[in-house]
Amino acid sequence: MDIIPTKFTLNGVTNDALNFYVLDGWSRPMSPATEDRTAKVLGRAGNIWIDSNLSARSFSIPGYFITESPGDIDGCARNLAALLVDVRGRPKTLKLIFADEPALYYTVRYNAEIGLDRYNDQMRGTFAIPLIADDPYAYAVDETVTTEAGITASGHTWQIDSPTKISTPAKICITNDGASAVEGIKITLEYVEDV
Repeated sequence: MDIIPTKFTLNGVTNDALNFYVLDGWSRPMSPATEDRTAKVLGRAGNIWIDSNLSARSFSIPGYFITESPGDIDGCARNLAALLVDVRGRPKTLKLIFADEPALYYTVRYNAEIGLDRYNDQMRGTFAIPLIADDPYAYAVDETVTTEAGITASGHTWQIDSPTKISTPAKICITNDGASAVEGIKITLEYVEDV
């Protein structure tokens, strides 16, 4: 049997554990499509752009099953189907991690249908896995960054800078280890946008 390099994981299950060989040269979207809001003005050529948002990010991962015998293709297909859908036949929410970006994940679900082309002489079944990330952003696998600081005097300001380009929700926990009550805490979240 051919050696299958690991290219991605879905909920911790690698493509090689599924006997799925990812075709070389496939591309994944650098960015998702946009949903543009425009308006037409009578007597003016073109549109007036109002606003845009990012759309869902689609992935179509092409490859084939590598099996020992033609009958094993059906077993591989059932294993993949069990990973993609729940017992009621609804698409599961999955964590997709690419091997070349192991620190990031996308939240995806199975989308569309999978047509399986069989090549019995090579014991392979060729198809593409269609996935969609309704939330188009990649997130850090290690989502928690803990920073501790002791504030012992009133009027103290503490600034936390994030190296990311996208504003993300902050979770702030304040613990009073002292004997006195803490009063007048003011928390300000400010997202600075590069122009």
